[in-house]
Amino acid sequence: MIGSPKHLYLLLLFLCGNAFGQDLSAIGQLARDGAPGLAIRLIDDIQPDAAENISGWLFFERQRIEIMRDWQLWDRLLERLNGLPANSPAEFSHWARVEAANAQLQLGQGAKARQVLRRLLWQPPANLNEGEFSLYRRLVIRSYLVDDNLQDAKRAMLRYQQDYGSKGFEWQKLQARVFLRIGRDKDANRLLKDADAGKSELLALRLLAQLRSRNRPPEAILGEARDTAAQEGTGLVDKARLWRVGAEAAAQLSGRLSLTRALEQAALLSHALPADDLLFQMRGDELWDAYRRYAMEEGNKLQLLIGQDTRWLKEADKWREQRPQRARAFYSIVMFDGSTISSRRYAYQEFIATIQAIPDGVRLLRKLFLDAERFADTQDIPNRVRYLLVDDALSVNDIVLATRLMSGLEQPPEGSDAAEWGLRRARVLTLGGRHADGIAILNTLTTDISQLEAPTRDRLVQVIFDLQTVGKHQEAVGLFNSVLRQTVNPKLRRELLFWQADSYKAMQQFPKAAWLYLRSATLLDAIGMDPWGQTARFRAAESLAEAGLIEDARRLYQGLMKVTPEPGRRAMIKYKLQELWLK
Repeated sequence: MIGSPKHLYLLLLFLCGNAFGQDLSAIGQLARDGAPGLAIRLIDDIQPDAAENISGWLFFERQRIEIMRDWQLWDRLLERLNGLPANSPAEFSHWARVEAANAQLQLGQGAKARQVLRRLLWQPPANLNEGEFSLYRRLVIRSYLVDDNLQDAKRAMLRYQQDYGSKGFEWQKLQARVFLRIGRDKDANRLLKDADAGKSELLALRLLAQLRSRNRPPEAILGEARDTAAQEGTGLVDKARLWRVGAEAAAQLSGRLSLTRALEQAALLSHALPADDLLFQMRGDELWDAYRRYAMEEGNKLQLLIGQDTRWLKEADKWREQRPQRARAFYSIVMFDGSTISSRRYAYQEFIATIQAIPDGVRLLRKLFLDAERFADTQDIPNRVRYLLVDDALSVNDIVLATRLMSGLEQPPEGSDAAEWGLRRARVLTLGGRHADGIAILNTLTTDISQLEAPTRDRLVQVIFDLQTVGKHQEAVGLFNSVLRQTVNPKLRRELLFWQADSYKAMQQFPKAAWLYLRSATLLDAIGMDPWGQTARFRAAESLAEAGLIEDARRLYQGLMKVTPEPGRRAMIKYKLQELWLK
């Protein structure tokens, strides 16, 4: 428990204060190293108030927005941009509106993006140059494509052409997309004929234009798309586009296996595509249809009839290793049209097992079960799949999806521990806003913790932390008390007292918080000056100061000064003592 993320974060703050924030270049490096959340947290700590220092606030705000944009934190970015201070300079507000429009397009919110873009076009700043003005007009065209409003996209494209002509790489891409969306495939092919295919996105667009205009045979396009996607230097987004083109080419050929393979690859990579890239997006229904057509075509050759579950399953089992796509196709027939519950259950089980054997196969499950009309209602997704998707949603902190998938899943997965499953449900329900349901499960689990394995008890305490996170401190205190009454391990009792104190402090019951912090500090020995005890004493001193017990707080800080050699900690304690003198 001492090594828990919560404790480490408290210790970091206590030891270092704002030391990390002194090196501004380190913040950008943190974001580049994969810790954008920490970088933004450090900006929170050192960014001045806009009302007092607008220039300093602007400097850090630009850094924050750029980090959010680079990491595609679009929802958080929009929330931030919609709450700019009233004294923001006009130039910064204009830049922020452009960022907001782009974020809305990335989220597939075309109409909202146009609201922002209209203001940018109708009320431009005096120093707006022609390049910026033309960019906003291209973004308007993109917004129509996002909304599938092809007529307005076409009209806006023609007006843009009249004003600016057909020049520039970005316009070339956008114009080709409009042509392909409105069915002017030959125009798209003519436009992209001499395009630099080495540039990102253009090769996929050119191949799609060649395919739809029948300029090249589909087998040649499928081959080039497949070969280029397999090259080491091809990025994920380009791979997704190329496989999508390859699937469309394969659909024009007679081989059902090629189509199924291409669609599976496109589905596995579709997460990399921006939300507004509708030209290359796909739905899970396409893959379900491909499985069915493939299976029916092969089944007809073997004279298989719907309802002959044993024969379909035998054929599927035979091809699992050599041609898993064929096996999945045969399993899908029994999954949806099997004559018995047991055969349908077996087909689902084996179908899922073949997908789990694929690297990142859960992405394929997402596409098939979360992005398909046949599973529009979550309750229609088989429980076996929902369990897997719940775990996946939790792994990427998508609590909203996890809560939706968890609804109705009260029984644990087959072969799993009931208490562990209960904890998982409690955590999802708590973080998903269904606090009462989560607390009810936790109350049941804390009735007799002797029935729980040691790792499960540790995770139980972690879930109680989640209650603290969502502000349910009174309930958390009660659960901590229940665990404390049944706990004899002194180390765990010490930690439970500390976390209880945290909740009382959050509820502004400062004397009780200070008492519990001190109990935690001295539980193992009367002195309580080990690292844990020092941290608990420091928090007790803070609570005493909040309670107005200044002399008691001063004595605790002075006691810590006597045993603290580390300069950073001593500086923090001196600062706290100075605060007390001011009080």
